[in-house]
Amino acid sequence: MHSFAHAGRRLRGAAAIVVAVLVAALLPMLAPQAASAAAPAAFTTVGSLRSVEFAGHRYFFADDDRHGLELWRTDGTAAGTELFIDVNPGDADSDGLFPDSINSDQLDRHYFAATPTALYLVGAVCTTQTCSSARNYTPGIYRVDLGTRKLVPVVTGTRYDVIANLESKVILLDFYTDRTYVLDGKTGGLVELTAFRRLNFDVLHRDVSIIAMGGIAYFAAEDVDRDIELWRTDGTNAGTRRVKNIRASASSYPASLVAGTSRFYFVADDGFSGAEIWTSDGTEAGTVRLTEHGVGTSNVQLVVNPPSMVTVGDRLYYYAGTTAYGPELWTTTGTRSSVALVRDLGPGRTGAGIKHLAAVGSSLMFFRAGSAGEDVWATRGTSASTVRVAVGTGYTPPAQAYYRAVQNEPAVVTGQLVYTRNNAGAHEIWQTGVVAGTGKRLARHTGLSGRPTQLLPVGSRLFYTVPTKEQNFGPTRYLPRFATITAVTPALTKAPVPRISGVATVGRKLTAVPGAWAPAPVKLTYRWLRSGKAITGATKASYVLTKADAGKKITVRVTGSRSGYATTSKTSAAVTARLALTKTPTPKISGTAGVGKVFTAVPGTWAPAKVTLRYQWLRNGKAIAGATKSRYTIVAADRGKRLSVKVTGSKAGYTSVAKKSATRTVR
Repeated sequence: MHSFAHAGRRLRGAAAIVVAVLVAALLPMLAPQAASAAAPAAFTTVGSLRSVEFAGHRYFFADDDRHGLELWRTDGTAAGTELFIDVNPGDADSDGLFPDSINSDQLDRHYFAATPTALYLVGAVCTTQTCSSARNYTPGIYRVDLGTRKLVPVVTGTRYDVIANLESKVILLDFYTDRTYVLDGKTGGLVELTAFRRLNFDVLHRDVSIIAMGGIAYFAAEDVDRDIELWRTDGTNAGTRRVKNIRASASSYPASLVAGTSRFYFVADDGFSGAEIWTSDGTEAGTVRLTEHGVGTSNVQLVVNPPSMVTVGDRLYYYAGTTAYGPELWTTTGTRSSVALVRDLGPGRTGAGIKHLAAVGSSLMFFRAGSAGEDVWATRGTSASTVRVAVGTGYTPPAQAYYRAVQNEPAVVTGQLVYTRNNAGAHEIWQTGVVAGTGKRLARHTGLSGRPTQLLPVGSRLFYTVPTKEQNFGPTRYLPRFATITAVTPALTKAPVPRISGVATVGRKLTAVPGAWAPAPVKLTYRWLRSGKAITGATKASYVLTKADAGKKITVRVTGSRSGYATTSKTSAAVTARLALTKTPTPKISGTAGVGKVFTAVPGTWAPAKVTLRYQWLRNGKAIAGATKSRYTIVAADRGKRLSVKVTGSKAGYTSVAKKSATRTVR
């Protein structure tokens, strides 16, 4: 599964001599043949652990038991899976199986490097039956020509490991000499980086030995004084320098590097606080220690089940053990004050018992044991946001503690976490989003000789293989399988119909009352409509009616959105916009305030004419039954009461207005 470049250091000298002799003989024969064989029913070997996605396809080495180990590609469908280049015609292998003392049956002779303009194969290949039988493969760098379906040699005779991709440049490590080189993805040129003595590269944890961020690689390197500190390079010697001398008296041994968007995190020992978590923006001043989880000079206790440090944007999540809480999930956004326990999932010092940390959108997802298997959890960095999103049945096999360069489970495809489950002997493929109710089983496989492996995204599709044996002692065959990943988006739990508050009169303001949407927080946007059509620029919670609205039906549409949920829109009931009366005087009362006397309403002049007026006499503010004319005869029941009159003016196309007079007290 992984290249152990430093494990066989004593054998390199002899191997280098053999390779050098073979190069001259093999180079003329590097004439791969184009191929377009259809997807096989099964592979006998699949080397997709170091595959790469490029230009809509995923490229990998495999053996279909007819052509040998050759270069294949897939677009995530059976029809789009094909033998791309038959490098070594016939049934001979073109790519070397290079066994080592730890994983003797794993493919370990090639890397892919995808740049914006080209795809490169870095490995050892051969083109004849003779070199395949003798296992004499020619190491080097080859450009994969997609048009002609050929491998074009760039540099041959040297074994390189791909250790970082800076988009247009690729950083390589010479397998035999520990020298560091940069491949220019545009020109194919190769330049050695000489500003430092040696890259401090951990082959067993290659994914945290060097990281790329913003076209810059950050890594630990040894200078001429054998001091190991944090370095950076843009792929040129002029742009290669030490970031900071963290520990002046000795090496700080930076390790466990993980990249964010504008800053990265790592572990280093400054000689005072032990090995703790640091952050850097790539500058000396911006490289600072964040934590002090250890006591004195003891080290932070990162949980070894990888990956123990994962970034979501510029937020770091790390799984560490402390005296107070045991192994739990912590987070920081790059300042000491932001370092916090996410949630105490395991009360006391029990520990959270989590694994398979993965960044999915703006959330972190992970697994932990539940009542019937392993549940899936998600968090956005706070205790309240740390929730179980799927109740698990069965278990996802643990990630390898080492060899993390080939970790591909769980996979993240179109914002979904995709993972395998062993459910009472049945092997299942599941997907889950970052909120509850988004889980879905993609496939269920029974009768396998092992679990489905190599979950490889290709756009919105998934390519994987399932192992099977025709006989108990027969060879394992790997059946290619495909799935399309479509996000399951649950509806918001509360999406009320909004209402409109305010008087629907031209010149007056209407306000949308959206109600309570859930689960909070839900982002709300507004759109005001005139006769069902959007009003230009009317996208706020309030809207002032204009003359163009007169006589039209006005509604407001409220749209609620939240990550992981289906966006929902609700539209209010309509109100009809009317013009405003230009004159609406306050009425007066004439007459003597005594029982048996007559009060007369004096409404004043309303405009624009003609305005229809209606009257309602009031006793202590309440309507008097039947008193709806402009004149009112005072009765005994009115003695000691306050009388007033309300005049309502109405006109077609205009908003009715009611005005109430001052009160008169009957003696």
